[in-house]
Amino acid sequence: MTNDRPTPETLKQILDDHYAWWFHDNGKRANLSGADLSVANLSGSNLSELTGIRVASCHWTGHGDCGRAINAVELPIGVYFYCGCFSGDEQTLRQYISNGDQALINSRTKALDFLLGCF
Repeated sequence: MTNDRPTPETLKQILDDHYAWWFHDNGKRANLSGADLSVANLSGSNLSELTGIRVASCHWTGHGDCGRAINAVELPIGVYFYCGCFSGDEQTLRQYISNGDQALINSRTKALDFLLGCF
């Protein structure tokens, strides 16, 4: 793929084809290298069968302002975090936390530290 952002329909087709390739020996292996997925909504996606990629997720009642799960993905350039509209590396997330709602600093920091401990 190029650095173009795939449409939701195209991304769904790519992932459906990849699922068929992985589980049923038909379909087509996905190649998302270089794809810009920065606005892709992967909530509800089952990424547990990925190989070569390490992921961690953290969520509990009272975490953050909306109770969203925070996800971490180990990429070749480091661990990246995704939560709601936020995405970034550890330094960017720590800055986001320190500049955010003071009442949420402890729970957000606890989630960040937990996820880092998973790697």
